[in-house]
Amino acid sequence: MAPKPAFRPLAVLDEGFDRRRFRRVESNLTGRFRCGGDWYDATVDNVSAGGAALRSEMRPTPFSWVMFQIRGVGTVRALVMDWLSEGFRVQFREDDVDHEAVVEALTLVANSRLMFNRKP
Repeated sequence: MAPKPAFRPLAVLDEGFDRRRFRRVESNLTGRFRCGGDWYDATVDNVSAGGAALRSEMRPTPFSWVMFQIRGVGTVRALVMDWLSEGFRVQFREDDVDHEAVVEALTLVANSRLMFNRKP
């Protein structure tokens, strides 16, 4: 039996204090995810090194695994956390081979938006 992976749950806002491990960045990135052998398009509403909020017509079952690919950034395995009104949230698997590369690329995107005060 394989050991259960260790995951850190996404933190929640508590009276105006953001306890998340990673800063969320509003986004207009496009991507796709694989669920049940099929690929589905998605728009990334916001993203951090720990996860993302996706808009898509298809919403996978919470706590199922998907392969999530952000165009121009990379692919990472992600756990579906919950549903949103028009999509769902995922938490990236931190021990995934590509996780570090995805984090570096997302950091570049986040920093460029902060430095140039650009909206998505």
